[in-house]
Amino acid sequence: MIRVQNSKCTRLLLVAHIAAAISWTCSHARLVHANDFSQAIARLRTIAPSDDGNRQAVPAVASLQQASGADLIPVLAAMKDATPVGRNYLAMVANSLYRKSGAALNSQLDEFLQNTNNDGEARYMVLQWLTANDVTKRSSKLASMTEDPSLELRFAAIELALTRAENISDKAVKTTELTSLFNSARQPTQVIAIAKKLSDLGQPVDMIKHFGFVNRWNLIGPFDNIGEAHFDTVYPVESDLIANKSDLSAEYAGKNGPTRWIQHTTDNQEGVVNLAELYDKEKGAIVYAFQTFEFETAKDIELRLGTINANKVWWNGELVTSNEVYHASMEIDQYIAIAKAKPGTNRLVLKLCQNEQTQGWAQDWKFQIRICEADGTAVLPK
Repeated sequence: MIRVQNSKCTRLLLVAHIAAAISWTCSHARLVHANDFSQAIARLRTIAPSDDGNRQAVPAVASLQQASGADLIPVLAAMKDATPVGRNYLAMVANSLYRKSGAALNSQLDEFLQNTNNDGEARYMVLQWLTANDVTKRSSKLASMTEDPSLELRFAAIELALTRAENISDKAVKTTELTSLFNSARQPTQVIAIAKKLSDLGQPVDMIKHFGFVNRWNLIGPFDNIGEAHFDTVYPVESDLIANKSDLSAEYAGKNGPTRWIQHTTDNQEGVVNLAELYDKEKGAIVYAFQTFEFETAKDIELRLGTINANKVWWNGELVTSNEVYHASMEIDQYIAIAKAKPGTNRLVLKLCQNEQTQGWAQDWKFQIRICEADGTAVLPK
């Protein structure tokens, strides 16, 4: 199963779809009777990100928007485990119902906020409603949420705590507070910002361990990718790796003659492996990266890849993500693939493809990948 992190562009497109659907909703409200409330919620929870999905959402949104403010809580509860598009529709309906309810449901909403089993995004919405224009109340509620399972609430709580930490004059106390916040942080830009603050205080941190970056690799290449023609070519080394017949002493026919495996450890704190540097800025080429990991028990994991180049990732021989995109911007957690670690040895294989563009911005050939839980907490093999 593949999950790709939403980009700002993706979110803007989704907003456009939602806006169009709402416009249609207003003219079709008569199609759905108010007693279809529970069916409408169930329908929205499974909406797919497509034009057909948006059309299916129209009568469901119409039904829910006819509800009273008293129906707000079930809509918020339905956001848990909904599809990303479904969650956006339900959030939009929830905002509409909250405007109807005013402050009448604040007590129930506060209970919803405190229940960490509820959807994190829904809980963050509730925080916004309950603390609107009340900085003191917002600070009070966030004070205990630096370890909250809601990534939205955790981020906000840590940002607030960072503001307080800036006013600490004692270096030792400030370092202790920032170290605690670093350990709690999960959002990459926030983690990196705290790491910088600690570095300025003379306190280095291990970002490779915190993020769960893989920094030790077996690499082989280059193989031919002239004309971007071999993204789907199964070279013998690829078939051996996928079939679990890898031999790190083996030699393969490469782009420029025989090629053998090399071992590489990156000291980059964000786990970045610079293939352009390792392979002398080779163009129109492919390199494979391979590593094994030992786990004591089965565990659900996420493989989070960042790369500017076309790529494929296999976990235990199963293709978990494939992205034939050259020279996209690179960021931590750019591509997110869901996988399962099994007890014993697990195998991770990457195929990283460079093309022949000569512009300065097209010279990068690099990647980073980390193993973590769904909330971004690093998974560290034994």
